[in-house]
Amino acid sequence: MKKVCFIYFLFTFLIITFFIASGCSNTYRYYRDYEYIKNFYSINPVTSVQSDNKVESDEVKKTREKIKQIATSLLGVKSFNDGKQTFRYDCSGFVFYVYYLAGIDLYSYIVDGVSSGGVYQLYLIAQTYFSISKVSAQIGDIIIFNNTYDKNQDKKDNDLYTHTAIVVDILNDGTIVYIHKSNSGVTRGYMNLLKPDQSSSGNLTINSYLRNYGILRLSAQLFETFATFFR
Repeated sequence: MKKVCFIYFLFTFLIITFFIASGCSNTYRYYRDYEYIKNFYSINPVTSVQSDNKVESDEVKKTREKIKQIATSLLGVKSFNDGKQTFRYDCSGFVFYVYYLAGIDLYSYIVDGVSSGGVYQLYLIAQTYFSISKVSAQIGDIIIFNNTYDKNQDKKDNDLYTHTAIVVDILNDGTIVYIHKSNSGVTRGYMNLLKPDQSSSGNLTINSYLRNYGILRLSAQLFETFATFFR
């Protein structure tokens, strides 16, 4: 009798665990940090990616708008060169170039002793001198992504800081519009952290594809953090 009860209890426990895991898998697949999950879903979905309520000067606001205008003007360009200085034609080079044209020399903040890629340098600059955030971004901030390609070629999703983009707009449904140097050139992209598994809503794109293989391919699925270069 005890053996039968134990088997019944074990079977029931496994069934309940399966359904709980199935219902929660999407959330924990992308947001493994409990504090991030708690904070992200405890605040208004739209304002969570619009502002951290920090009061900024008019000068900072103008600079943010200037970054947006510059990034937009570079859509489709084939090189990052203003006639005086040339920047690498890749995603991090795009960020450094846009900020340079806006009068901000991010290279002056380069963290010594780090020889990793430009995306990681941008992450370190923001983390060391400014700030990073999982839940707050404004126009002119950048997005950092993981696993957009197999950087270490081990066929696993363990590649950090592989891509970056500049936020140029935030729509009412929480969709972030960004501009980046992609494989197709300088293009627009979209990311909605509230619907990480959806590429579109109606006729509108809400999550762009950032890689063409694997299970995790959409921008929200590959999101790591926002980073700002404004205090």
